[in-house]
Amino acid sequence: MDSIVCEHRDAEKVGRACEHLLAKRDGGEFYASQEYIRHFIGDGTAFVLLCPQCGALQDRGERFWQTICDSCVHDIACGKRLGDIGGPQIPTRNLGDLHT
Repeated sequence: MDSIVCEHRDAEKVGRACEHLLAKRDGGEFYASQEYIRHFIGDGTAFVLLCPQCGALQDRGERFWQTICDSCVHDIACGKRLGDIGGPQIPTRNLGDLHT
């Protein structure tokens, strides 16, 4: 994963958001409340927060994705979620593989 672009560069847990959602509110420490879409990327419960414009692109604006700390992901997620693209992967196993 790319290096962390928020000020919490030593964070242990990270996530991703498109760069269009990274505007700070009035130059403060919190992100501006914006509309966003949660895009599940097909890796368990991993997702990327996207602006509506990136969500509408065929590649979901992947070139604009930035790595940020988990705390900043939660801050951005306080905006208005417009919906989800995809869903989390649900792990399954063949019951025939169980030994009783």
